[in-house]
Amino acid sequence: MATLHRCQHSILKRNMANAGSKPQGYVVPCVENSQNGSKQRLQVDQGAKGMGGFYAFDDVVPVVAQSAFVHPDAVVIGDVIIADGCYIGPAAVLRGDFGRIVIGEGANIQETCVLHSFPGRDVVVERFGHVGHGAVLHGCHLEENVLIGMNSVIMDEVRIGQSCIVGALSFVKAKSKFEPKQMIAGSPARVLRPLTESEIDWKTRGTGVYQELARRAADEVVAVDPLRDVEPDRRRVRVPDFDPLVLDRLRTKYP
Repeated sequence: MATLHRCQHSILKRNMANAGSKPQGYVVPCVENSQNGSKQRLQVDQGAKGMGGFYAFDDVVPVVAQSAFVHPDAVVIGDVIIADGCYIGPAAVLRGDFGRIVIGEGANIQETCVLHSFPGRDVVVERFGHVGHGAVLHGCHLEENVLIGMNSVIMDEVRIGQSCIVGALSFVKAKSKFEPKQMIAGSPARVLRPLTESEIDWKTRGTGVYQELARRAADEVVAVDPLRDVEPDRRRVRVPDFDPLVLDRLRTKYP
């Protein structure tokens, strides 16, 4: 009988019910037979609802918690661990072919983000991490409740402290270290000032919006053919009450 790594066993348990089907992007990993050293193919269905394109690498299979949502157009390769309540957006690429990628509980990795590392190095996004559209994380560590702004680049050996916000389009150079609760921005990025508690509260609530999206998306993201004409009285999508920080300050009179 084949010997499974723990992560392989987890994903197999979730998906064996539909093992006969092979959707687009289907990958059949191989594992070593403990009795004779030969390799055999495992029939693993990766077409579960709300799940993206998963690929084993070196017989290491990604792990995705049951309540996480991975968009079907995301790509997840090798040693990647995605915890409960996470949202992984379309066209995000998590390449665990050199090092491990760990996405903590309730974090979100938005569309077109890229996560990777040098060999033997890891990418860690702790719980409630929030990684904006198009960001690149390379061999870095984000502590709990960090926000990375859109199109920012976070380089190797960087550690960003709890509840920091990194502004959009920032470049955080290798080996940079930041204390908790700082506003960081620029190219190269530097600390601009401490964050206020109201700003941290705004960030935390914003991540909650994505946690709710992860719950909804499992049932409400559906592949369709587009309409040719706009329907009469076309409704808008149902959305939470949440404003950009600049408007939130005006509405709530936050400092």
